[in-house]
Amino acid sequence: VSLEVNASFSRSGILHILAVSGQHFSIIIIGLYRFLMAVFKHKKACSGIALGAALLYTLFTGFSPSVTRAAFMCCAIFAANIFKEKSDSLINLSAVLVILLLYRPYSIINPSLLLSFIATVGIILTLDQLDRFYSKSKVKKAFKWLITPAALSVSTSLFCMPVYLLGFDYVSLCAPITNIFANALVGPAMVCAIAALPFDMIGIGFIAEIGEFLFEIIRYISDTAAGFRFSCISLHTPHIWLL
Repeated sequence: VSLEVNASFSRSGILHILAVSGQHFSIIIIGLYRFLMAVFKHKKACSGIALGAALLYTLFTGFSPSVTRAAFMCCAIFAANIFKEKSDSLINLSAVLVILLLYRPYSIINPSLLLSFIATVGIILTLDQLDRFYSKSKVKKAFKWLITPAALSVSTSLFCMPVYLLGFDYVSLCAPITNIFANALVGPAMVCAIAALPFDMIGIGFIAEIGEFLFEIIRYISDTAAGFRFSCISLHTPHIWLL
């Protein structure tokens, strides 16, 4: 990744798209699980295969904090499916944090770990509130597809704000908006990239081109947002320190 692209994605608040993160893990592993369920429709067997794939992916990517967090939580869900038990997201998140800190105590000051876990807390709590809201009010499915991504984007930005204030030189003001559009395209782009592998072997490259086109749209969103004067703000300004 060039310095230009890295700077653009950083200013627009979507740099996590370029990292090996829990987001990519979830897209791949949950996507695999749903594909297996659609084909075989056997919950225990599909959960077992997805659990094994999750462990292999985590091993392959070097046990980064965000991937380890996502892997543990997914494995807990798949294990619950196999043994017909309920899985609690906050308990799973707390358990993997304790395990990681017992293994590497000083990782508590790792910005990647902090952002990953705090953002996940924001997602869990927001989804819980949204479920309660949807159950009490009659919201059409089309509106749910609009409300949920927007609420998750805003909540993760707000929850991660303390980490940015303490550990970085600036904070992206446009992140809640850019993440809504960028996150919607990351999944399809990754699916095209993975699906393109077997097709490339037989000389069919249009699927890879679709993936590249989707990524170019993400890059255009990033460049446009980063080009605004107030896309991000320095943390050294007096009113930010007051905040």
